[in-house]
Amino acid sequence: MARIKQVARGPRQNLSISKTIGRRKSTWKMSWTQEKCQVLAAAVIAAKYKWSLICRLFASEYPSDARDCAAYDPSPTGLQGRLNAQWGERNKSTSAKWRHTVTSEEEIEQQASVLLARLRATVRRLTGNAANARAPDTPVDTSLSQTKAPDSGYGSDVTSAAFSPNDHLTESTPDALLGSRSSGVHSRQQRYLPITPLGRTNDTLLLTSGSPVTTSGTRSHHVPNPTNLMANRPGMGRASREQLAARLEATRAIVHGPYRAPLREQAQPPPSTLVYRFYHPDATHVGNLPATKGFIAGYFLSTKGGIATPLPHDAEFLFNAIEHHVNRANIPSPFISVANDFFWSLRQAIKLSTRSKPLRISVIDGRQAAGHDGSKAYHLRAYSAHIRERRAYESGGWRPAGMSEFLIWGQIPKEAILADFSVADFLGICNVDANFAAVFRPQYLKLAGYTHRVRGLMRQDHPVIDDASMNAMCILLNSVFSDHVLVASSLPEIITKFVSDFVQGWHVTPREELTRATWLALASRFATILKNHLPAASTVSDRAIAKAFLFGVLSGFGEPNWQLDDKLKHKMLANANAYGLTSPDSMFAAEEDPIRAAIRQFTYENVSPQKRFKAIGPEYEGKMNSGVERWWRTTAMGRQQQHAKEAERRRRSVQERLARQQEQASDDSSDEEGTDESQEPQETHVPRHGVRWFEAVVIPRMLPTPAASTRGSPTQPGNSEDSAITIEDYREEDYRMVEEESEEEDEYDFVEHGEANDMDDEDFVMLDAED
Repeated sequence: MARIKQVARGPRQNLSISKTIGRRKSTWKMSWTQEKCQVLAAAVIAAKYKWSLICRLFASEYPSDARDCAAYDPSPTGLQGRLNAQWGERNKSTSAKWRHTVTSEEEIEQQASVLLARLRATVRRLTGNAANARAPDTPVDTSLSQTKAPDSGYGSDVTSAAFSPNDHLTESTPDALLGSRSSGVHSRQQRYLPITPLGRTNDTLLLTSGSPVTTSGTRSHHVPNPTNLMANRPGMGRASREQLAARLEATRAIVHGPYRAPLREQAQPPPSTLVYRFYHPDATHVGNLPATKGFIAGYFLSTKGGIATPLPHDAEFLFNAIEHHVNRANIPSPFISVANDFFWSLRQAIKLSTRSKPLRISVIDGRQAAGHDGSKAYHLRAYSAHIRERRAYESGGWRPAGMSEFLIWGQIPKEAILADFSVADFLGICNVDANFAAVFRPQYLKLAGYTHRVRGLMRQDHPVIDDASMNAMCILLNSVFSDHVLVASSLPEIITKFVSDFVQGWHVTPREELTRATWLALASRFATILKNHLPAASTVSDRAIAKAFLFGVLSGFGEPNWQLDDKLKHKMLANANAYGLTSPDSMFAAEEDPIRAAIRQFTYENVSPQKRFKAIGPEYEGKMNSGVERWWRTTAMGRQQQHAKEAERRRRSVQERLARQQEQASDDSSDEEGTDESQEPQETHVPRHGVRWFEAVVIPRMLPTPAASTRGSPTQPGNSEDSAITIEDYREEDYRMVEEESEEEDEYDFVEHGEANDMDDEDFVMLDAED
């Protein structure tokens, strides 16, 4: 028995040790941030889903996490299991760390190209095979790795310096980090260089990118992978990618037939007041010459005979041209991309800029760019849906819907360019003016992810409409238009568009519902601030600027491009009413001069004239007094109109009376057939007593005394109508009317002596009575 007990103690002791080790494992967790998630996503792309290599790449970026994981979990799959589990969290909506982290290959190449190039260089060094990692599309600028950003440019809190592909590596290799896990403790003699894989600013992720191949346009650069279109979808498993690729090939193999032509109002809606274009100052596929020639599409750059006439909106060739334009194919495009959303354009320009080569933004007159009839502008949304259905885009149909993007045919003349500025100027103001940066919040503009998600984050801590926000808005207007001459007549429209984009993009709203007086005070204050900042505004009245400001705020309460959807229009008006903002025209009506205010109030009031006042013609739209009415009756047109009205009234009266008599006769006959003699008598049916209307005399019909009915007695009337009550009058010709021809001479006698306008209604009645 003792030997059995002794044998039993061994496993118990080992079991307790394993339990202790298990508790020790469970107490340590790797701290995940958005930066680590981004490094993991880039490592997955660089290593092509080889998890042993992914672990080495992650350890090269975060060696402390690799050491801690090896100390608490010496198993060979300790770090790999944690990385694999975290990678599986990327598609969950509840994971806040992955919500704004890019995971696809093209997005990482756009927004984290330096990080991806660094990891690919590590892969080449570890594997010794350069074919396993693709070379970066653009060379990495390593000359600025140890320099500091100038104060006049982006600044240290706006962009981070470019990193060399090798300056992140430690003196020990990733193999050394992962090879000594059994000991649990690494040698303290190993030294590590400081690792700063990503730029950080105020707890927000800042991704730096190199200069893309071509950043001209309003969409970010897309580099397709011609060998395997689905290889850049890391969010899917291998089986899912293969199935999706098969469906893509099957869809493209179908003969779809001709494209469906869009409607004219959808393909070429009314052009916006202002459109924006961000572009790279270097040479691109579009001739970016705003100061000399404007913007010229690549297809027409080398033409000598001029630019061809734009194609009609239903031309099928437009779909193929738009497909090549969106895919960034090596085919000259006849289009120039612009957008009518200032927030989106500014955000894309900042994300694609580098410290050495910042992008520029042009503010363009949308009406002049689209042509006098709007035939030069095509709304991408009307065409992109049909192209997506056929999976004609390089990424298989996942392309922007083009809600805010317009394609301009041929050329945008330099006369249509109202302003042109660099994003470095905007970010420089943010570095200098703390109030300006607090309103525009550039840290949100650099975040990775979709625009609507960034807008949702900005909505949570939005600024309010006050002096600070209006002052920041006026500073922006001055910085954009300070070097350009603006026409005074077009300035209110420009103010309305800019204020609308500002309120809509940055979610600048009041704290609560405001009264009409408060809104007018804010508008007046904005006019004062703008005149202090923008010299061109001095030639415009305060009322025009204030009204333009209110129209801009009203439009800003809606969604982007609300004017293209009726539902969005109602939503915009509902939001404005919730803040107490109504039509600026009606709000300023009381402040206008008395004549305009009276005309406006008279135009919009609900006019309901009395019975004695009749409309007398299409040229008369209001109420008239008795003197004017009597004068009108003396004219030939007035008498003709009165005769026609009276004849029509008599005709209707006779028809109604005959109809009532026939109906009453049918009721009497039905009552006589179905009435029992023993039934109690009912009340006598008394018809409505009609009256005869003359020009100014009302003669009521005399009602006789009740007579004995056909059934019943005088004290107990019968069921049918009493015959004595109904009066039939067929001698209407005995009544003399004012409109008769015999009275014309007397009426003209009164008019000639000037007495008609001095008489009241009773005097005019006596004229009829004497005859």
